[in-house]
Amino acid sequence: MSKAGINVDDPRWLREVLIKDESGSYIHQRKLTDPWQQWARGLDHTPTAREIIDFAQMLESQYILEGYGYREGSTIDWKALYMLLEQAQQAQQGGQ
Repeated sequence: MSKAGINVDDPRWLREVLIKDESGSYIHQRKLTDPWQQWARGLDHTPTAREIIDFAQMLESQYILEGYGYREGSTIDWKALYMLLEQAQQAQQGGQ
């Protein structure tokens, strides 16, 4: 992701994943990590920031449809993320 200009440590783009076990307790699993690794291994190129964001949104949609969730208050402003992406791309094009 760093090659695409995405800072994965920026708290604006992080969410705390919650999955309930049989007892009703929330646990963290590799529910999202494993698909990310499979997706990245299947690419024949370094993904662009837009490809990464698009995959993240698709993965989130599947995660939510399956009934999983995030800790309250843990949200990503996808519109803001796309706006930052567009601004970065315009700045990069302007500097060339």
